[in-house]
Amino acid sequence: MRSLENFHTWAPYQAIKVLSVVDLFDTTTREKITALEPGSDNGFGIKESVVLHRLYNRISHDHFYCISGKEKDSAIRSSGYIPDDYSDAGRVLRTAKYGAAALHRLYNGSDHYYTADADERAIKLTQGYAVDNVPNAGFVFANPVAGTIPLYRSYSASAKDHFYTVDHKEHLLSFNIGYVDDGIAGHIFPSAEED
Repeated sequence: MRSLENFHTWAPYQAIKVLSVVDLFDTTTREKITALEPGSDNGFGIKESVVLHRLYNRISHDHFYCISGKEKDSAIRSSGYIPDDYSDAGRVLRTAKYGAAALHRLYNGSDHYYTADADERAIKLTQGYAVDNVPNAGFVFANPVAGTIPLYRSYSASAKDHFYTVDHKEHLLSFNIGYVDDGIAGHIFPSAEED
């Protein structure tokens, strides 16, 4: 058995090229990602991003997220939703650019579910969820990209509700009221408050 102290001298280790998320993109996108500094745009996404509105329905215990101001206003006026503690959950891209994936929006009649992962989407479609009347809530990154932060997902079995936040402390606090960690839905740009 080889000693771990000298693992860097092993031939297999010397042949490994470590790839980053940036290596997965085409050259133009890679340059834009590499040039991005947190809190600035540098031609990549942040200025092109839109608010991901965050609403809550106290009767159905459903958190709802959308990028359309008209849809937000309609949900407040007609469906009993109110703005949640934060007016928005962060910022997402309106269109698919720079390798961003759709933040799929599914609904089962009482709970909205959001994910950038096509496999998760497929599984939820077999568990009673359907594509919502608006199929996505913008475009996000499945993996971390410079300038983005995780969109944490929690789930409450008693409320039958998924909750999403970019605030890690708020994510952890949700555990005190019956939510459990349910992974990361995607990576998005911070809202103005988090900049």
